Parts: sequence; C-alpha cells; structure tokens
Amino acid sequence: GSLGWADPETGLAFGFVHNRLLTPLVVSDQAGFVATAALIRRGAALARKNGHRRVREYGAPFTDVAATAV
Repeated sequence: GSLGWADPETGLAFGFVHNRLLTPLVVSDQAGFVATAALIRRGAALARKNGHRRVREYGAPFTDVAATAV
C-alpha cells in the first residue's frame, strides 16, 4: 500500500510506501500516518524558521544541485 499528500500552500509533499497489502495491520499503518504527518509538518516548519543543514552521509552521492530534469 501507499499514501501521500501535497500541500501547495506550504510547498510540502510527502509519500510513503510499504509492502503490506490487505493485512489487518494496514489499518494501524494508516492511522499511524496521522502522527507521522504532524511530525513532518513540524520538522518542515522548524527547518524553514531556523534553517537546515545537509547530512551528506545519507542520500544520493551527487553534488549537482541545479534544478534540472532529464
């Protein structure tokens, strides 16, 4: 299953994918997303207010930060 949301007003979007399909745990996964979404919104607001620092040890190893699409 998967879920996601986008808030154009704040420029924030989030997607979540997991591998549980049609199990009793799907309901609890979906309910848990409400709390996760609140944490994501809070973190994004704090980053916009206080700035942010890249953590280069994680994520893609490229250095090009230009807004380009291929």
